[in-house]
Parts: sequence; C-alpha cells; structure tokens
Amino acid sequence: MKIIEPSFEILTPFDREDAMLMLKRIERAARVCYKSEGKTTDTSAPEFVRRIANTFKHESVIEHEIVSVLIVCDRGVSHELVRHRLCAFSQESTRYCNYGKSDEITVIMPFFFKNDAQRYASWNCACTKAEWEYLDLLKRGASPQEARSVLPNSLKTEIVMTANLREWRHIFKLRTSDKAHPQMREVMIPILNYFSEVMPELFGSSEPASDALAIADVKAELEVYKQCVSNTNKACEFMREDTELDLTIGDRFSVEGVKKLRDSRDLWKMRAIQNEGQYEAAEKEVGILKAQIKELYNQRNQLLEKLKA
Repeated sequence: MKIIEPSFEILTPFDREDAMLMLKRIERAARVCYKSEGKTTDTSAPEFVRRIANTFKHESVIEHEIVSVLIVCDRGVSHELVRHRLCAFSQESTRYCNYGKSDEITVIMPFFFKNDAQRYASWNCACTKAEWEYLDLLKRGASPQEARSVLPNSLKTEIVMTANLREWRHIFKLRTSDKAHPQMREVMIPILNYFSEVMPELFGSSEPASDALAIADVKAELEVYKQCVSNTNKACEFMREDTELDLTIGDRFSVEGVKKLRDSRDLWKMRAIQNEGQYEAAEKEVGILKAQIKELYNQRNQLLEKLKA
C-alpha cells in the first residue's frame, strides 16, 4: 500500500502574466456595461477589476475567465468537491482503473492521525485490510467495478476541476472556512494561496486564513471608506437630519443594527402620534439602539486598524 499526501497542479496557464491578461479581458467585458471603454489604459485593469468585484459586487463580469486545477485527494474530499454544480469535473474512475495491475492501492494520509500512533495504526490496518480484500476479489475474477466496493474512503483519486473565477471565490469561501472538513482545508488553502499570489485583486492576501476573501473585501472597502471621509472629520454619520442613515460605504457589519434602528424609528413615530406620553420612552429606546450601532462601528474600525497594521 502506497501512502501519499494531497497535492494540486494548475492546468490552465495561470501565472501573474496570464492573470494580467485575464484582468484585461474582464475589464474589456465589464466596461461594455457602463460604456466606459474610453477610460481603459495599459494599467487600468487590476484596480478596475478589484474595485468592480470587491467594492461594487459586480461579480458576473469575472465569470468570463476560467481556471482548471488537477487535485490529488481522497475520495471523501472529492465527494464534497463535486457538489459544486457550476464546475466541470473529470475524475479517476474506480470502475475502469484496475489497481491490481500495480498490485497495490494508493491512499491519502489523514494528517490528523500523524501524531497519534494508536489512531494511525488503526487507520493503516483498516486500509491494508481493504487492499488485501480488493486484490483478492480481482484474483477471484471480480471486475474492478465490482471489487471497488471494498475500497476505503482514503483511496487516492485525481480530479480535474474547472470553474470560472467567481465560482472559485465561492468555493474558497466555503472550503477554507473553519467549518470545512480538515482534509478539505488541507487541499484548498494551498490552492487559495496560489490564486492569491497570482491574482490578489480577486483572491486577497496570501495568508492561509479561513476568511482570506472577507479580509480582502474589507481592505478594498477601507480604500473606498478613506475617500468617503476625506472631506470630513467624522468616520460615519449614524443619523442625518432627515432621519436617513448614511450607508455610503455599505457597512455589512451593522446591517442588522441598521434594520433595528429603522424599525424602531418608524415605531417611535407611530407611538408619538397615537400617544404623546410614549414619546420620551421611544426616544430613549432609539438612543439605546444608536449606542449599540456605534459599538458595532467601533468593532469594525478596530478590525480595519488591524488590517492596516
């Protein structure tokens, strides 16, 4: 039995030079939407695409470009990968591949058993037993598609995965999350790191963090935020004189707070009309909600400061 670790290979030409060509093609397509082709320059694509995808969330334009990746993982991980429907897959088939020809199977080492001798021994014994039974079934005349019934979940498989850039962003967001399977993260974080290095405009920093894409979005919003407040000494206005909130920078950290404040303000007006005696209590309620939203904004600003550092 051969034991290996997961790996990947980028099949599509995809280095920084290729990424720049992709960004230029994306810019060409996106500017059609706004008839702003005249603003295109030799260097405008990276910033334009970064801004339009991360700040304005116009992500459909990045679907024009695709990347193919060959992933070597175990069958358990591959079963999760093929759940992504906006992809094309070509996978090593246990129906047609006869592992008896090499007289051994290849399995992926579960990294979480490396430092636990007893668990590793149990896993190794289970896979070895499955290998013996698989090879024995072949010797007894079973076809590969029949004998595969005893193959373990740790069996190595190769799968080619092709997706557009928008779908890759979605995949990374789900599959590098702390809630993803550990072996899935083991596979996807290195791929995300490569994408981040080659195309940081769309895939953020190269940090192997579960929220790398979210951090990249916040960094992008920070630049817009700086422009919004360049002519004022306030970070953000919580309520204008016309009782409308200033949501210029689209702060996602306080959406629920904003909704509560708006609902409370509407309730306040109704109460004031129905019973003047409730006016003071309603005003106090709004004040409490405003304080809660300020706290949310303070938390957001602390995160932005960390990112700037």
